[in-house]
Amino acid sequence: MQGEPYSQTVSDIRPNVRFEGWLLVKESQMRATANGKKFLDVSLVDRTGAVPAKWWDYSGEPPAVGTVARVRGLGNEYNGHLQLRIDSLAPARPEDGKSPADFIPAAP
Repeated sequence: MQGEPYSQTVSDIRPNVRFEGWLLVKESQMRATANGKKFLDVSLVDRTGAVPAKWWDYSGEPPAVGTVARVRGLGNEYNGHLQLRIDSLAPARPEDGKSPADFIPAAP
């Protein structure tokens, strides 16, 4: 990982590579595996793209749609599609200076 902590973008996500970045929660819901274990299923976005993400064995409340969050995880591939396995996700604090508008693609 290069640069400042949490400086990576969706376009930087690669299989088997650690990720740390600020992302916007586009979709968020709790699900259960076939054996009943709960997990968080989210879609995360920034100006460079979107990525589906999972947090296995998650027991908290799902983050609200529109939340900007610091995300740590590991890129992986599932059924030929890139996704992010989340290790931590923490909502931005006011002092972080992050706005949802910063993560929405803008027209050129």
